Amino acid sequence: MILKRKKYNYPDMLTLAYKSAPVCTVIDIIQSIIRALFPAVTIFATANFVNTAIRVYNGEMNVGALFVPTLWLALLVAYERLAENLENFLRTWRDINVVNRLTPGLAILLPKFPKCFMDSCGLSGESLWL
Repeated sequence: MILKRKKYNYPDMLTLAYKSAPVCTVIDIIQSIIRALFPAVTIFATANFVNTAIRVYNGEMNVGALFVPTLWLALLVAYERLAENLENFLRTWRDINVVNRLTPGLAILLPKFPKCFMDSCGLSGESLWL
């Protein structure tokens, strides 16, 4: 993938991320949507649990009716705990893919830079290759 000389903006950032790691980018977008909707889903699940508990207390429902609302709350708590680790894993996977796809292009461009520029930026040979 060769980068062109132009001014990159937000749509270009999404396009570059998608081209370098399409699966990770789609999963990251889905994670962002879930993260945005998570508080609302938690409120509805908690309200369902409270309403069911009140009905059980008033004798309108059996105690077994609390199983499904409790299961939803447990799943939400489990997702909340695992989501951060999943996001870190996906970001790392995407970063590795980006480096692997851009490194050949950098290997072509780097010899064209003057040596004094490379040394002043701290870009000596071994430090470039992660």
